[in-house]
Amino acid sequence: MKTRLNIKNFRIFDEDGAIFEINPITILTGCNSSGKSSMVKAVMLLNSFLGQIKKDIENGNEVDFSKYKLDFTQYPMNLLGRFDKVVNNRSESRKITIEYTVYSLIISKDVNVKLVFSANENDDLNNGYLEYITISIDEDIFYSSD
Repeated sequence: MKTRLNIKNFRIFDEDGAIFEINPITILTGCNSSGKSSMVKAVMLLNSFLGQIKKDIENGNEVDFSKYKLDFTQYPMNLLGRFDKVVNNRSESRKITIEYTVYSLIISKDVNVKLVFSANENDDLNNGYLEYITISIDEDIFYSSD
């Protein structure tokens, strides 16, 4: 099973972003400062974010996208600092985009999920908040919070 990951405005990755094809066994190689650890840290942040949603689903709670965040207060994410420290310093939008495509066995098609995060000036801890999410199948939008 192959997953396609696109990361924009996170650490070294700028507005154009970087696309990764992730297989069950993936080996990252490259020069220093080429984005290997940034890709891993983006996946860790994504996993932490999706874990919050999964926990609510498993507990039978309503999924409310407005309450989930990129939480920089818990280990190991606290090692990254804060949202304003991980967003690319050349970013004009100051938004982090993580987009991934994964094959769904249920519908036998690729599902594309696009998550866009931004800061909330009322959050003193400077976590990242989901601005919007889009889920699409082929070119058709299945769900959009926009």
